[in-house]
Parts: sequence; structure tokens; C-alpha cells
Amino acid sequence: LYVANELDHEGKAQAAVGHYKVALGTIAGQPAAKRPPPEQVIAIVLRMADCQMRASQTPDAIQSYELAAKIAAQTKQTKLESIANVNEAAIQADTGKVDQALQLYQHALQLDDSIGDQTSSAEDWFAYGRFLEKAGFPVRLVYACFVKSEMLENSLLDASQRRYLTDARNQAERRLGTAAGAIRHDPTPTLREALILRR
Repeated sequence: LYVANELDHEGKAQAAVGHYKVALGTIAGQPAAKRPPPEQVIAIVLRMADCQMRASQTPDAIQSYELAAKIAAQTKQTKLESIANVNEAAIQADTGKVDQALQLYQHALQLDDSIGDQTSSAEDWFAYGRFLEKAGFPVRLVYACFVKSEMLENSLLDASQRRYLTDARNQAERRLGTAAGAIRHDPTPTLREALILRR
């Protein structure tokens, strides 16, 4: 695991993957009582998935994110399940699998809401809005996502993406025109629609 982390930091993603696999295989071979806490195992799987992405091993990365989400769901690590879902959603979107990406983003947002994680929720609504925009969904849905993200960001002390978010919201607002006012006043109905959206 130390070797994998070091290779990862040195940018040698493909080499790191092999060591992460060995580490995970060793953990899997241990009795349940001797295994590390689930959040540590999930973190290793997520790091391996990230390396697989950087090494252009896309199908393997998808499998790893799915494994991380499965372990997280089984062990009630809701925040980590959301992270795995969002990361996989980005890959599915890039490979043109819009329906899978939709469901993963929507599930992640529901998970964020279930644990009251405003920071992750703000980031994930923004990511979902960007995805909807890129996939060609109606601009009112995109705008509602950005409005929701901005509302959450404004309640955070460290609003790291506020500038990008404001720019994105302003662009969507200009495209939407006069209909933006109603959504800005109450985005809830449009957000509900966004959460059950299918291609």
C-alpha cells in the first residue's frame, strides 16, 4: 500500500494500480475481524479507481467505483458511496452512457441530502448541472441545479467554487431569459423533475 501511494504521488498510475490490487487482495484474504475499517478499504478502492482512470483503464475504473459504492452501501458509509457514484457518473457521461450517468448523479444527490452534507451537495448539484448542460438537457433544469448549488454554497464558510458557479449560473440565466426569475424564486419543482429525469 505504501509503494502504491508513492507511485501514485509520482504520477505512475499504471504501476500503482498493480500494488493497490495486491493490497486489496491481501485484505480480502484476511479474516473479517482483522481487516481494516470499511472506510479505509473503500478509500483504497477509490484511489485505485482514480489511478485506473489516469492509466486509461476505463472499464476497470468503472468496476472499481462500483465496488467502492457497493462496500459503502453495505457498511453505511454514505458519503463515500456518494463520492463513488459521482466519480463513476463522470466516466459514464464521458463514454456516452447518459442514462447510467443520470441515475448515478441522482442517487449521489439523494445520499448527500440523507446525511445533510451541504458541502458535497453543493459540489454535486454543480456537477450534475454541468452534466445536464453538456448532455443537451433543457436549460431550465441546468439553471435550477446551479441555483441550488449556489444557495448551498452561500451557507458554507469555505465556498471554494463560488466564482465558477456564479459564472455558470449567469450564462444559463442569460440563455433562459425571463423564465429564470420563477426558478430562482423557487427552484424546488424543477429540481424534483431533475431528480427523476430519464433520457
